[in-house]
Amino acid sequence: MVGVRRGPRADLGDAATTGRFAEQRVKELRQLRFGASETKCQSCQQLYPASDLDRYLWCPNCRLAVRRRGAVWGRLVGVISSLGVGSYLYVRVQPSTRFLAIYVLILGLTYVLTSRIAVAVIQGYYRARGSVAETPPPESE
Repeated sequence: MVGVRRGPRADLGDAATTGRFAEQRVKELRQLRFGASETKCQSCQQLYPASDLDRYLWCPNCRLAVRRRGAVWGRLVGVISSLGVGSYLYVRVQPSTRFLAIYVLILGLTYVLTSRIAVAVIQGYYRARGSVAETPPPESE
């Protein structure tokens, strides 16, 4: 069916993509561009000096919260994937002591790579979601 929206934002209609949300974002970006002294953080909706916000219009506190959450989830994914690879190596490959250093290196690389990928994905998820606060930001008119 053409023109039928599906998914979690289907009930919002065009307001989710082209309505007041996009207009508010454009308005805030114009204020920053043309010398506004303060603007709202896109996550917590509190006023901050424009120089303190990043390119996504997030304040330092919200950026720190995103980094912390990403780090926690990244470490968790790294440990779980390393345990999975380690158990696979133990059951299927049956490592000998001769190549133990190589197996430990494989586990370390698995941890580092998967945790970095998970951190990037989680931080992107929270940025796209728009808020790191436990409660959603208040609606502005």
